[in-house]
Amino acid sequence: MRRSAPITRTAAISGSEVERARGTWENLLRPALDQLAGPGEQQIAWLDRERFSEDELTQDFDHAYGCRWMWRDQGWLSLQLDELLGRIHGLLAEVWGPDDARRSDEAILQSPDWEQLRAWAQEGIRLMALGS
Repeated sequence: MRRSAPITRTAAISGSEVERARGTWENLLRPALDQLAGPGEQQIAWLDRERFSEDELTQDFDHAYGCRWMWRDQGWLSLQLDELLGRIHGLLAEVWGPDDARRSDEAILQSPDWEQLRAWAQEGIRLMALGS
């Protein structure tokens, strides 16, 4: 796969852009990773409590993933974390393919895909704590 060069801005970044980036970093990405990193039983209990379908487990991450450019602009997103987020995004896209069984309660609890997602999300949390 061909990688594009990072986008760099030439204009100064305003304080409001920094605040917006900080908000998505702390209030969108971190909670999304926390949700994906949690035990399967916790994920299912959350879905049941909130009366959500399984796709809710990924929607916050998908939204956060789209904000990566803001974190790059701030210098917070290391190549290592960016690549890890890309792997999470790719596996979530596979899980959300046409096979509903890959996102059933049983799959969330026992599937190697979900175990991998949890491990990667935990690593993402660790990288964020290191300043990425």
